[in-house]
Amino acid sequence: MDIREQWTADFSCSDCGSVGTAVVAEEDHPYETGEVGRRVLFCSPGFEILPRAVGTVDTRIGCAACKNVVYVRDSGKAR
Repeated sequence: MDIREQWTADFSCSDCGSVGTAVVAEEDHPYETGEVGRRVLFCSPGFEILPRAVGTVDTRIGCAACKNVVYVRDSGKAR
C-alpha cells in the first residue's frame, strides 16, 4: 500500500506520564483502498499499536504500563 506522507509525532500518556514517539503515515489512495485516515507505523518501546476503533479512521497507541489509549499530536507533521 502506498503512503502519501510520513512524519514523526510525540505523544504522552495522560494517566502515568510516559512519553514516546511514533512514525505516522497518511494513506495514499484512501478512496481506492477503503483505508482512510492515518496509521502508526512504529512507536516507542513501552507502547503498543492498537487496531482502529469502530467509527474512527486512525490507528491507536496504547500505553503498555497502564493500558491507557494515547493520542498522537499533529505538531510534528511535515508539510
